[in-house]
Amino acid sequence: MVCCLRLAVLSLVISQGADGRGKPEVGSVVGRAGDSAVLGCDLLPPAGRPPLHVIEWLRFGFLLPIFIQFGLYSPRIDPDYVGRVRLQKGASLRIEGLRAEDQGWYECRVLFLDKHSPEDDSVNGSWVHLTVNCPPVIVVPPKNSTVNASQDVSLACRAEAYPTNLTYSWFQDSVNVFHVSRLQPRVRILVDGSLRLLAAQPDDAGRYTCVPSNGLRRPPSASAYLTVLYPAQVTAMPPETPLPVGMRGVIRCPVRANPPLLFVSWTKDGQALQLDKLAKVGQYRGAGQDSTRMCSRSPPTSGLGRN
Repeated sequence: MVCCLRLAVLSLVISQGADGRGKPEVGSVVGRAGDSAVLGCDLLPPAGRPPLHVIEWLRFGFLLPIFIQFGLYSPRIDPDYVGRVRLQKGASLRIEGLRAEDQGWYECRVLFLDKHSPEDDSVNGSWVHLTVNCPPVIVVPPKNSTVNASQDVSLACRAEAYPTNLTYSWFQDSVNVFHVSRLQPRVRILVDGSLRLLAAQPDDAGRYTCVPSNGLRRPPSASAYLTVLYPAQVTAMPPETPLPVGMRGVIRCPVRANPPLLFVSWTKDGQALQLDKLAKVGQYRGAGQDSTRMCSRSPPTSGLGRN
């Protein structure tokens, strides 16, 4: 309600002069964040030494002028603009290091102290709208997430920018998610920039990076790690492992799990294989697998081994 009232007052001020008899000059300036912009004001006499005057720059929504200078005295500057504003070309205001929050309506006023008349008030005032084009700034970065296999998961990402024509791209370990065949049918990028992943799989774990862009400068990025929990899985157990009699051999059992495995059990022909009681059979672990090493292949230990 307050915002609407302020806009209504601003529209009324711009549509008519201070006493309702004329329209003040209205202009617009477009700048880019980090650059500079000049807000024009030609209310000073074009030539000769101007009479004693005060230059004020007001910003709509601010209680006090952001810049005010009397004659040759040092100006009074709003704390948000200290070190970033100065007069240029008479009463024009130059703003350095533009910020997104600088966008808005500004009014220039020049008060002539020794030649004041009611007619001066009717034409005094020059409105300028400053538009600041800004590259995206991520305000809601994704957070690390842990889910169970087959569960859906969402990774949030929201950015602010002007113009607001934002597009979001998501990457898994530097590869666009839509270029990963196993992810392509299960991922969605929502309107708010969030990534939706359906039925998480063990291979979906990794680093996910959000990159918002509106075409201005190099886009920012933010990353989060997705952890997928799943029970132990035998990935590629060979159905049969032939071994020559009397020679050393290995029956491999490639397994994976998250959290990591605590133990692996082996059976032979459906019976538990007690490795500690077999002098010629040992068990060792490698990367992502649990294997049984047979120092010799003899009839007492022959048969089908399972984990």
